[in-house]
Amino acid sequence: DKLDRPETHGILELGGASTQICFEEKEGSILQNHYKLELGPGLVWNLYARSFLLYGIHQVGQRFEALLLESVDLNTTKSVRNPCLPQNATQQLDTKIRIDQNGTETWGSGQQPSYPIAENKQGIDFDLCQSMVQTLIHKDMNEWCTFAYQDHCSFGGSYMPSLPSNPSPPFIGVSNYYEVWDFLGLSEKSSIRELENASKFVCGLNHEEAKEYGKKKKVPKDLRDEMCFSSLYVLELLRHGYGFRDDDYIMTADYINQRQVTWALGAMIYEVNSLPWKVHQTNQQVWLAILLVLAVIGLLLVLLFNNCSRRIRLYHIVKSDE
Repeated sequence: DKLDRPETHGILELGGASTQICFEEKEGSILQNHYKLELGPGLVWNLYARSFLLYGIHQVGQRFEALLLESVDLNTTKSVRNPCLPQNATQQLDTKIRIDQNGTETWGSGQQPSYPIAENKQGIDFDLCQSMVQTLIHKDMNEWCTFAYQDHCSFGGSYMPSLPSNPSPPFIGVSNYYEVWDFLGLSEKSSIRELENASKFVCGLNHEEAKEYGKKKKVPKDLRDEMCFSSLYVLELLRHGYGFRDDDYIMTADYINQRQVTWALGAMIYEVNSLPWKVHQTNQQVWLAILLVLAVIGLLLVLLFNNCSRRIRLYHIVKSDE
């Protein structure tokens, strides 16, 4: 019998080095990154799943530092302005990523230079910070994807089916999505517009206010000045990168049904379920199996003998009655 097919949530994960998205495509074909999940009769899901390396919250911070240093002479410059830092905050830069003359991100080679200090005496420039964050998402790389897949693209030149319209149940964000939701004070289920408004509030704090606010929200000390950048990155990744609309809602969670939800756990379950399992028996197991088979055969022979004996006795009784 077919089982009831439950509705599915899309999943969003934001780690330190990479970010992931996975959701069910119900209406059309999936041209790339298609994973078919089958759990029984009628329980089949066609999933789109994509991982983006160097788009995690830590690595995108390193890439942002490279953007700050793009046109800077590292041998002479002592400080640069970071428009995402609270007023009067400072930050020691230490990225290994470089941006070359063509605007291409590369890995630095050779001896690392002495890095300047990032500071911001003027206060956060929300629009400039937002614009620089959008640059890191690389929608500019979508030219071929837009042509080949008729605009079914996310960012970095990657194909992605259209998001479900008015997704219900909503997508669930885990890992750093949950952390950002938490320090912004958003409810478990919040819209993209609510995320933007909360981001504007955090980005309006100066250094001392950010320290106090971060302490209240239990944000680690070394991350309190980065709350504006982190919240804007999450906002632009969802809206500018994946294409969520302002009225779309995202849920965030750390635990579901008393189990911590992570991308790694889901990937492990999928991979384990798809492995070509084989049973390798030891000699002891073989002998035990043989003995079990012989015991079953012996039991059947005893039952057969008893049944035949009963039939013979009944035959003699009937003959004697005649």
